[in-house]
Amino acid sequence: MWAKVCNLLTILTAVLCAIVGKGVMGMELPKHPRLLFSRKGIDELKERINRYDWAKTQWEALKRRADAALSEPINLPPRGGNWWHYYACPKHGASLRTGKQIGEWQWEHICPVDNEVIQSDPTKPERDYDGVVIMSVHGRFANLVRDLGIVYQITGDRRYAEKAKAILLAYADRYLSYPLHDIRGKPSVGGGRVGPQTLDESTWLIPMAQGADLIWETLTDAERETLAQKLFLPAAKEVILPHKIGVHNIQCWKNSAVGLVGFLLGDKQLIWEAIENPERGYWTQMRKGVSEDGVWWEGAWGYHFYTLSALWHLTEAARNCGINLYGDELKRMFDAPFKFMMPNWRLPAFNDSTEVALLTEIGFARFGITQPIYELAYARYREPLYAALLSRGERRSDFALWFGVGELPQPQPILWRSVNYPASGYAILARGEGEQATWLCLKYGPHGGGHGHPDKLNFVLYARGQVLALDPGMARYGVPIHGGWYRTTLAHNTLVVDETNQKPAEGKCLSFG
Repeated sequence: MWAKVCNLLTILTAVLCAIVGKGVMGMELPKHPRLLFSRKGIDELKERINRYDWAKTQWEALKRRADAALSEPINLPPRGGNWWHYYACPKHGASLRTGKQIGEWQWEHICPVDNEVIQSDPTKPERDYDGVVIMSVHGRFANLVRDLGIVYQITGDRRYAEKAKAILLAYADRYLSYPLHDIRGKPSVGGGRVGPQTLDESTWLIPMAQGADLIWETLTDAERETLAQKLFLPAAKEVILPHKIGVHNIQCWKNSAVGLVGFLLGDKQLIWEAIENPERGYWTQMRKGVSEDGVWWEGAWGYHFYTLSALWHLTEAARNCGINLYGDELKRMFDAPFKFMMPNWRLPAFNDSTEVALLTEIGFARFGITQPIYELAYARYREPLYAALLSRGERRSDFALWFGVGELPQPQPILWRSVNYPASGYAILARGEGEQATWLCLKYGPHGGGHGHPDKLNFVLYARGQVLALDPGMARYGVPIHGGWYRTTLAHNTLVVDETNQKPAEGKCLSFG
């Protein structure tokens, strides 16, 4: 009897998947390239380079990087990388600085507070600083594959495709020999082979897939099969997919990685997993993760942009293959920062986030891109607010080169006003004009899950060009000070009762006027 029930459930699930995903399963994929660019996108990129100085400047920088790579040896790391959040001084909690290389896959790691050189210990994950640098080497190779693919598409010079192919095949030869490991060094689900998390595996795999797509036409059938069976499918199906998360920024990265492998190889089941899966696919992330105010549910502006940094890879690949993922929810996410930014065009350091600068600034790149991604957002939505942001800075980014609209409209002034946003739980009082306006934001809404802080009624005050009452933000998660200070109620501008941290809670605004 139980076997019959299980069989019936299997049949019903298959029928439901077929109904929900029939658009994906029945589609015809266009020819390569189809991930980062379509053939039309490549033509537009060439035209952009020919017409606009800012695009030509960025293109020349990209080509110089690719040219330099042609003569570099392909020396892959002997192991996977370690967790970024461990790369901090255990005494001061400050982010370490990488010094000179002192051995094979070994470096100096320097505390910026007292310049102490801290030794790496690969037997202890929290002290495996060399492993963190190794992760950055893996990331550089992946980005190089993508960049070489772009240069090949623009120039037609097979040298760039051959170099990208050599890197891809080197990883295909090595990938399955990298042990599965998580941030504690354990071979568990949630870890990766190249990275210590499925998150890191995904951020590495995405540019690898984009680069492979750009040179796919130059590969033999045997080379394509090797890349599929020894690299892309094991990474997507054996490492990333078994780790199931619900609505979360990490899941958005995983969806993009799995979806891009699906679009690359024509695996429609992987595309369905990335977009249509009712528990964690793209549409579920959008419908459950984006508030009516447009704020990503985790309530940290760094993770808001980190999520946008994850989503666009999938939305562009889908668009190139005839699927429109540019819905209202995604536009609300792009709109939200303009509602909540301080008069200096920065967003407050609420929850697990530092301040996030909408205008491009050195030192504010931890959670992905801010101003540059609006090149893509403006190209797809033509929202004047996005153009106003882009017009305030130089258009020197990959996004400007890849997607930038040639001529931007004249920006309109930003008006500061008092407003309450009950869905995300922020009440703003504002008065004045420009960067000298007075602005106060009171935080009372949803906790924010694992990235929330115990800080209901916390406020940030900005006046006369500076933040007067600031939120402490965060430290790297791998050091004790993050939980011992940054995630305490005392660290925030709010009441502390009986010297005790607040419990996770969601407040409600009773009156605003």
